[in-house]
Amino acid sequence: MAGCFESNTHNPENEQVKDAFIKHFNCLLDGDAEGFISGYDENFVDLDTGETVNFQEWSYEVKALFNNQDLMKELEGLSINDLFEMDNLDIWDAQSVRDDGEFDFELTKFTLKDGDFLIFVSPDESGPFLPYGHHAYYRKIDGDWKIVAIESCAGDEWALIT
Repeated sequence: MAGCFESNTHNPENEQVKDAFIKHFNCLLDGDAEGFISGYDENFVDLDTGETVNFQEWSYEVKALFNNQDLMKELEGLSINDLFEMDNLDIWDAQSVRDDGEFDFELTKFTLKDGDFLIFVSPDESGPFLPYGHHAYYRKIDGDWKIVAIESCAGDEWALIT
């Protein structure tokens, strides 16, 4: 999928969205469940199911994952560069996503809005973690960039956080 994307670097908000992405995953690496959860809008959509996620239930499951010492031990000593191919991070604005035509949201509860951004980054193939990378739509809500839709890779133990 990464080959389908080209960086959309002309938009000055790209750095803000990238910073939100990095902050979000640094919360994961730091074991900060609350900080990680706060990176999501309370009405975010799982693009794999097309449905709005039950935020309360999802938050509870994420906190349980953060409390699982065996799973979280896998994060010890890692950086964001160990998780993702940061040199190949792609950020697209909403118009670029529309123009590409690859994404059809008609079967989901997600509505792409002007001002939304897509981040797509592949996993670091040499890394031990997150085999699916990150494919999420970010929207500025009350001054903060939040994930409003994400491909969850349902069925994987890490699906709650990718």
